[in-house]
Amino acid sequence: MNNFFKNEFLKIYKIELIFLCIFSCLTSIFILISPYLIQYIVDDVIIKKNISLLYIILIQLIVLYILSAIFTFIENYISEYLKIKIFKDKTTILLPVIIKNNGYFSSGDLLSRFTDNLRSICSLITNIIPQIVLNILSLIVPFLLMFHINSVLCLVTVTPMFLCFVLFFFLGNKIEKIEKNLLKSNSHIFSFLKEIFNIQYLINSYGILKFFTDKYDYKINKYQDELLSYAKYSSLTLAFECVLTGIPLLILIIFGTYLLIHDYLTLGNFIAFISYISLFFSPIMELGSNWVSYKSLLPAIDRIEEIYDLRLDKSEDNEKLICTEGIIHLEDVWFNYGKVNILRNCNIIFYPGINYLVGENGSGKSTILKLICKIYSPREGLVKVDNQDIKNISRSNLSKHIGIVFPDTYLFEDTIYNNIVLGDSDIKIDDVISICKKVNIHNFIISLPNQYDTIVNEDGNNFSSGEKQKISLARVLLRNPKILLLDEVTRSLDNQSKKEINECIFSLKDEKTIIIIDHNLDEKLCEGNIINV
Repeated sequence: MNNFFKNEFLKIYKIELIFLCIFSCLTSIFILISPYLIQYIVDDVIIKKNISLLYIILIQLIVLYILSAIFTFIENYISEYLKIKIFKDKTTILLPVIIKNNGYFSSGDLLSRFTDNLRSICSLITNIIPQIVLNILSLIVPFLLMFHINSVLCLVTVTPMFLCFVLFFFLGNKIEKIEKNLLKSNSHIFSFLKEIFNIQYLINSYGILKFFTDKYDYKINKYQDELLSYAKYSSLTLAFECVLTGIPLLILIIFGTYLLIHDYLTLGNFIAFISYISLFFSPIMELGSNWVSYKSLLPAIDRIEEIYDLRLDKSEDNEKLICTEGIIHLEDVWFNYGKVNILRNCNIIFYPGINYLVGENGSGKSTILKLICKIYSPREGLVKVDNQDIKNISRSNLSKHIGIVFPDTYLFEDTIYNNIVLGDSDIKIDDVISICKKVNIHNFIISLPNQYDTIVNEDGNNFSSGEKQKISLARVLLRNPKILLLDEVTRSLDNQSKKEINECIFSLKDEKTIIIIDHNLDEKLCEGNIINV
């Protein structure tokens, strides 16, 4: 059990886990004690015909049964509560980490980690660990009671348990290795399916369905082989369970019958022993299964820990940016995607006013904008704003001074108003209206039946590209950043929308540092600084 799991899960939820284990054990009180009481019913009630003792034992059995039912209710309630609490707490912590460190994992991989792997850890804490504690208790109590009944018979029948421990230890380690490969393959399939769903129109238009189905067949066949390997070892576990369960019963029948015939054992003792043997070896089998389950869940812990490592490695400082002029300086910046260098020893200065960033596709124009607003960090070199290294500035503070508009608009399913204010309760409706007038979207909004309360559909598909881009520009300008980064914001827009957005941008040239990426740039008509990369 690694330190991450101990510190981030077991220590934090130890009180709830302790109560869960206690009530999990108490739920078995009826099962563990009832065979002992049945022994007295056979030897002292039936054989000795002691009816008064029967009533006492029946009352005890009823009380035990009621208590077990109450404890079962409490145990299940605590289990569900703890499962929900862990998932809520950890997703609240992990979501900002994932968003801030986009690009480290594929979308499918993140979805797999964020849901399946985290739920597996919840299951480990709320189900597997309490069950292991219960299994251990369910071994100790029957063993002590069998030893009390007949020590020799007890030791002879429980000997095969040591073989179980060796077997399940080996199978658990083997399954852990297979599970790691399964999780990787599962995340690859998630990512691949997400990619296919996003480009299905391209696939159909180019008639390349077979190319992608062949790729899927390769991935799913690999996943199938790993699943079958997992099934083989888990099936071996079940097969050995059947064998090892029969051995002690066979020993008990042979040796126990001999002791019973020669009066070393009463009939009640023998019946109780049969019950306790079943109770004793059942938790051994469950302990083995739970051990295998525990080992198979360890890779899920490692995958969640990798996201936590991003939080630790990418912690932000608390320095605040003082942005008065808005001069941006890239000094000897190097940046690469994997092994491909995008920027090599890049030195650029952007001054207040309009700056055009031009270059071939893949030259690093969009990368430069993402470096400036700290979506990416340079491998080497410095990115400075008004002579301050943004490496030491938190993203939340940097976003107050730097606004970016992407070529693809990002609208979410909510009202137009909420898409613009983005949860900032301090923004007033008058300010929103003023900005929307500035970007020429106000008249369109008030023409809608619900005006600013109109719901934006998924991906904003109930609006045109120009309308979506104006809403996206309005949300940035509302925060009045000193630096404005525009990445092909008029791409795929009609001429009228381009004209209106450009007019809005040019009206800000005396107030802000504006960097524009535009592939259709006519340098003869440009007013501003043109930078080639």
